[in-house]
Amino acid sequence: MAEEITAAQLSSYLHFVASDAMGGRDTPSMGLDITAEFIRMNLEKWGFKGAGDNGSFFQKIELSSETRNAANTSLRVGTKSFVLNTDFYRVEGSTEASGQLVFGKDGWMIKSKGMDSLSGIDVTGKIVVFVTPNSEQRSFTPRPPGITDDDVKGTKGVDWADPVTNAVAKGAAGVIIVSNPAIQGLWPQLRGILGRGASGPTKLRQEAAGGPDPSCAGLKSGWRRVVRGRICEP
Repeated sequence: MAEEITAAQLSSYLHFVASDAMGGRDTPSMGLDITAEFIRMNLEKWGFKGAGDNGSFFQKIELSSETRNAANTSLRVGTKSFVLNTDFYRVEGSTEASGQLVFGKDGWMIKSKGMDSLSGIDVTGKIVVFVTPNSEQRSFTPRPPGITDDDVKGTKGVDWADPVTNAVAKGAAGVIIVSNPAIQGLWPQLRGILGRGASGPTKLRQEAAGGPDPSCAGLKSGWRRVVRGRICEP
């Protein structure tokens, strides 16, 4: 079968799926539905059998979505107000928070390295400001230099914690992350990711909100990954 697959055939399929006519295949969207039907049609033509609902190629799931309410989303430091999706992005949370600003350095806690940026700092009920010295990684909260995958293999929140998890566990009311140069270079593109709503499987969101990670409480699981993951991994 592999010998019958040609570059021209693959190009034809991929150019259709990735064409402007599919509108980016957002979830949910008509473009996504059309693409799914295209894949179903070919799978049937090639003799595959569906394993979805009632023997079909599809499985229905319940999605929940959220949208940004720009009029009710604001950031003010002292007497200065900042504009949503221009000066700042709201990444997580849906409640009001206010308090004294405290500097939390890069925010990371790595027990095996004897490292805790919030050690000796009272962050309870305060807004913690994080600034990362790493100017190259395209992440809101990149790991400090020298921290490897082995250093974050233990239990999150106990053996290690990213800045947001660390602040939440210590009782912070909110977090402000000053973007590093790599993220600032992507600022206009982030508007398309963070400036609109998000959709996700309802069941998975409910499970995440009730999980053992204290930073999950009351937060949208779809946005947590944006903050702690590498949103534009090279």
